[in-house]
Amino acid sequence: MKEAALWDAKEEKDIYTLRSNILSKVQPSSLYGDDLINYIVDYVGDKRNYIRNDIINIFTCVTQNFLTVFSGEPGTGKTSMCNIIGDILGLNQFGKDINRFVSVSVERGWSSKRDFIGYYNPLTKKYDKNNSKVFDALQTLDLERDNSEYPYLITLDEANLSQMEYYWSDFMRLADRTSDLDSYINIGTENDFFVPRTLRFLATINTDQTTEPLSPRLIDRACIIKLPEAKLKKNTNTDTPSEHITWDALYNAFAKDDELSTSTETALESIYGTFKTFGMSVSPRIKLSIEKYIKTAQSLMTGGDNALAREIAIDYAVVQKLLPKINGYYSDYEQFFKSIRQLCEKYNLN
Repeated sequence: MKEAALWDAKEEKDIYTLRSNILSKVQPSSLYGDDLINYIVDYVGDKRNYIRNDIINIFTCVTQNFLTVFSGEPGTGKTSMCNIIGDILGLNQFGKDINRFVSVSVERGWSSKRDFIGYYNPLTKKYDKNNSKVFDALQTLDLERDNSEYPYLITLDEANLSQMEYYWSDFMRLADRTSDLDSYINIGTENDFFVPRTLRFLATINTDQTTEPLSPRLIDRACIIKLPEAKLKKNTNTDTPSEHITWDALYNAFAKDDELSTSTETALESIYGTFKTFGMSVSPRIKLSIEKYIKTAQSLMTGGDNALAREIAIDYAVVQKLLPKINGYYSDYEQFFKSIRQLCEKYNLN
């Protein structure tokens, strides 16, 4: 039985290697920098009535965060937005078995990676896959290692039907990695998998009484976006994008490193101080994430309504990285919101 398991493992690895070789022959898109940004804004804008800043915000978050969560009531277009992201990056255009977009429908009662991915069966000496597409994605990325050229997206649809911190706990550590030494994950197989930075998770969550709340630990590591109200446009372009966007091109476009102005730093410190005053400390992790976001967004977003682009970028960052920390009734935070409103008036924030 052991020999048979080894043979199956070798055969499986050969299949992944063949897929990797096919992928290496794909012609990458030449879109880069502003051309890539305009391409994304135009395509998404043709599908949704989102303003440019909303689109810039979404792709900045997806590029910079290991986990991006789309929140909102049922029917607000969360799942379809995930599909649009996969389409515009060309992740569904590589060919059968080598596409790089996986959608997972989360079920109620998941409590570990065994439910999410599978488990190693000591009797058969094989890995029993509960979700073969997720396992295939991790196996593919492990073989690619530092040669991983294109983004890979895994969508967790209705992610909070079960407690994410339980079934996704093994991946949570990767959100904090600082080097390749922190990029390994064990899902119960004999060997660890290497997870390159090209892997990103998207999650959709509903905000109703039938779902599980996100834990503070997970909120600390995610970017949580409440999508604008979705209105499908009539006569939209139905052509599927044929561009294969590389990870380097995406990262170059949405992970800029501009300087923060003194006024931006002052505004952020005042906001952090207010959260701390009301018992909600802001971790160094969140501060670094907010600063990185603003450094990019302030140079890509457009100002308006007497607000500068950097002020709008601060608005988005606070709403997505800090306000999700609030958990309770308005009456419990009434004084906090008064203080925040005063800061918004002082620093021209919305």
